Amino acid sequence: MGFIEILNEFLSKEGNSLLIKGKPGAGKTTLALNLALNCLKNNRKVFYFSTRISPIKLVRHFPNFKEILYSQIVTADSRLMALSTFLGSALTYIKEEKSLVIFDSWDSMVKEQEKRERLKAEKAICTAAEESKSNLIFISEEPESTTIDYLVDGIVNLHYNFYNGRLLRHAVINKLRGLRITNPIIYFTLSNGEFNEIKSFNLFNITKLSPINVELNGKSIKFFKEFDEVFLDGIKFGSCTLFEVSNKNEEYCLYYLLLPLIFELARRGKIILMGLSLDTPILLLKSMYSLIFPEEEIKRRIIFSYIEHFEDEINNIYLTKKEYSPSLFIHFLNKIPIKNESDFEKFLQLLRAIRERLDILFLITNNKEIYFKRILPYFDYGIKIFTKNENIFLYNKSFGSKIYGITWDKNLNILKLLCIE
Repeated sequence: MGFIEILNEFLSKEGNSLLIKGKPGAGKTTLALNLALNCLKNNRKVFYFSTRISPIKLVRHFPNFKEILYSQIVTADSRLMALSTFLGSALTYIKEEKSLVIFDSWDSMVKEQEKRERLKAEKAICTAAEESKSNLIFISEEPESTTIDYLVDGIVNLHYNFYNGRLLRHAVINKLRGLRITNPIIYFTLSNGEFNEIKSFNLFNITKLSPINVELNGKSIKFFKEFDEVFLDGIKFGSCTLFEVSNKNEEYCLYYLLLPLIFELARRGKIILMGLSLDTPILLLKSMYSLIFPEEEIKRRIIFSYIEHFEDEINNIYLTKKEYSPSLFIHFLNKIPIKNESDFEKFLQLLRAIRERLDILFLITNNKEIYFKRILPYFDYGIKIFTKNENIFLYNKSFGSKIYGITWDKNLNILKLLCIE
């Protein structure tokens, strides 16, 4: 059951009240109007009290709901009402049996009242709703908990953050009395003026990698069509990609994400060269690969190397190319061993060697490294990885790609993907 469906079910229960919280622009009114639409479809009356903008502006700001705001929702301009007048008007509408009453916003009406008067008004409204079997939606921009938080039956918080100009929205269900919450956090967009939940889909099952279509057309590799945009329509041969991580969980997520590519290249007879930092968990990598490869195949197709000196790395690449003809070089560099300008020049020499001798480089490193910003321009792709609400997200920093969310279902061995416009 989706987020909107859960809230619709919650508001179908007689007397329930919902508090929607969030900063300006978080999507509170849009969510409330989406919920109102469902009530209208079920032949329920909807009353909308606006304490911030006039009904005319409401229609102008939310054109998708123009028809119902004009003809089906009773709107009341409460901006200049005294609390006593407002309360009398609200109670009249609430007493309409099984109606939905929306207060947008509640805090702008009562924030100047003393706590005692505020609580008295809130109790009167909630009691009247229970008696008439009506439902209430309170909208608030107050971040802290107030008296209304303890009276309502449900609370939803809406949030948004910017990442290099990219907007990421999510909602958190804090409580819904009487309903079991299996997934309290969802991601959404307000595209086209509507509240749209972004649902994850199964990207791949670690035990069933063979059906994944990996395209090698002589110029690039495509292994997930969903990620084509991140790599500008496929990973180009001779390209170098820098993954920017900030913790081990983000690094581990990349291990899983690259599995289908490693699997397909090895299946086609290619060699995978793994350059590892001393604290890279090689046993974890081998245990993952053992799920998709026999042990003998791992020994034949995947070369693990703990070399961290640039000269040795360069020699290793040239020797390995001659002997094994590797295709992919994945370097898990938790720390870039660049301490001075000489090291920096050697690092660039290493990149040149990789471009000459190998097909692709993936370099995974910590974004706190002092030389991180200096090396980024020398890569074809700079992929930013960050953690939010225990989910891991990535996007291409070099251009305006979408944000992709990745979650790992350990019980089912399935990697799931969210694509955020």
